[in-house]
Amino acid sequence: MILVFLHGKGANEEAYGEQLKVLAENLSAQYVSLRAPFSCVEKKGKYLWFNKFLQNNRRDAVKEEYTQSLSYIKNEIQKLSYPLTDIV
Repeated sequence: MILVFLHGKGANEEAYGEQLKVLAENLSAQYVSLRAPFSCVEKKGKYLWFNKFLQNNRRDAVKEEYTQSLSYIKNEIQKLSYPLTDIV
């Protein structure tokens, strides 16, 4: 089994690393953390999965970036060569 972590906005692949490594060990799983593909303007050295824009008093995802991130995550998970049933 492998535990895949996707960090939050304005973080990086090291976020919660120590805690997640312990969790993975407790699950007898390997641990992988992916870094989002877009740099966060507000926080140097940090990343995000997609930007948002204001529309009808709501912050919506930039569709192209959202789609690109989904594709990136899919490709990275496929590189792991694990059956999808073994990925958490």
